[in-house]
Amino acid sequence: MKVRDQLRAIAFELGNKSPYYSSDDVIVELRRKRPDLIAQESKKLEDIALRRILNDVESRQSSSFNSDQADMFPALGGVPLSFRGKDLDDTVTDKRLRMLLHKVPVRLLRKYAARARSTREKKTKIDLIQELLEKYSRYLHSDNDSLSDALKRYDEEHRETSI
Repeated sequence: MKVRDQLRAIAFELGNKSPYYSSDDVIVELRRKRPDLIAQESKKLEDIALRRILNDVESRQSSSFNSDQADMFPALGGVPLSFRGKDLDDTVTDKRLRMLLHKVPVRLLRKYAARARSTREKKTKIDLIQELLEKYSRYLHSDNDSLSDALKRYDEEHRETSI
């Protein structure tokens, strides 16, 4: 989607101008620079936003319930309201299909939990940041250095040794 490319480019541009920028800054700049693109992609953007909101609501089920949520089970508060069918059952191929937690057969919940435990070796952002800090630690001279500073020093050292 062209919007993603433009957002990425604008974020990079703003991030190079100032050490901090916000999502709102990027959105304002996109609206200023490319209103035509937003108008062209508005239906897709609306669908994406609504899916994100629904996913957020379902994955962060609150532990508090109101009368409008009478069909939910208070005992299940604090856990996701639903799961992607594809994550529960290998026979489900449509990634858009979901299943309410209280309707999932226990065998699928057990399978899901076992798979989640076995795939935990997946690296998180924190792990990746830690690896970068360790890898370039000798090129970081102070706590005020950035990774950019370390990468420049690394490149300089390796450029000199390859000559």
